[in-house]
Amino acid sequence: MRRLSVYIFTALATFTIGLGCSLYLETNDGLFGSRVRRLFRTQESHRKPQPQIVGGMAGEGFSADGFPTSFSNHDYSDGSFIHQESIFYPSPERASAELEKRIELARGVVRRQPMVNKEGQTVGETVVTSNAELLWTNGRRLVIQRRRSVQDILEALDLKL
Repeated sequence: MRRLSVYIFTALATFTIGLGCSLYLETNDGLFGSRVRRLFRTQESHRKPQPQIVGGMAGEGFSADGFPTSFSNHDYSDGSFIHQESIFYPSPERASAELEKRIELARGVVRRQPMVNKEGQTVGETVVTSNAELLWTNGRRLVIQRRRSVQDILEALDLKL
């Protein structure tokens, strides 16, 4: 019984000290309060608000040539969007050939680079076209992603790097 009362007393004392310190720091500047608050306010004021998803859908199906596909569409509060389609071909070579066909249809290539896995092995290719498409292969999968602008695509790629 004595041991239980010691535990309860310790827990209550710890809670009371923590609550008191929180209230003191909230109502006063504390040792570093005003400096720390200024730092957080400065960082928050430079943070860009993230757009919210306002609509979207996803599904699966088959391409015109009979290959399995999946798609997802997301529309955001700032007017941007991501419309993505994946086509699963029987081989990586076929996916690469279809990527080349899409590149020929594009008005131009803005960026082209190999896609590597965690081990550093090349598993596909990433291409940004001037008509706001991000194309990539990963094994036998070809992904076609459309966005509002080429700038949106480049910003998203640079954030991932």
